[in-house]
Amino acid sequence: RKLAVYDKVVRTIIDKPLLQEVKPLFIFNGTGYKKFKGQKPLAHGLGYQQGAVSLAKGSTLYFEFTMYKSDSISTVTALAPNHPVEGTKIRYTIQLDNEPAITIDYATQGRSEEWKQNVLTNRAIRTTKHFIAKPGKYTIKITAMDEGVLVDQVKIVAE
Repeated sequence: RKLAVYDKVVRTIIDKPLLQEVKPLFIFNGTGYKKFKGQKPLAHGLGYQQGAVSLAKGSTLYFEFTMYKSDSISTVTALAPNHPVEGTKIRYTIQLDNEPAITIDYATQGRSEEWKQNVLTNRAIRTTKHFIAKPGKYTIKITAMDEGVLVDQVKIVAE
């Protein structure tokens, strides 16, 4: 029948090493917050390590970590995929200490390709960059701006 599925596999030789995954400096599950402000976050056993929390509108989670050198970092926030509860937005803010807060909207429209990927991987990923001025203790604050924000994990990655 000469279908492509029955063709021999083309052999490929790679002369460069594959990209190595960057290991995070810190990984926090949603339930690993140090403190909260507003309504107490609810854990439902969701998420990659059953540590995702539902954050009520206006409530804040605080995650603390210590950096031993000054550097730039990225925060990789994994949220459970969700459609907006009210309106067309599902937003949260993320802030490192007293830096200006960064507002992130992770709403998807209908059955977009991003929505499909989020459901297949069971997470919506958003990355922000922050600057560490000096070694010491730092706090990441995540505040729900809308209902329906489910924080699964926060990873701190050195740049």
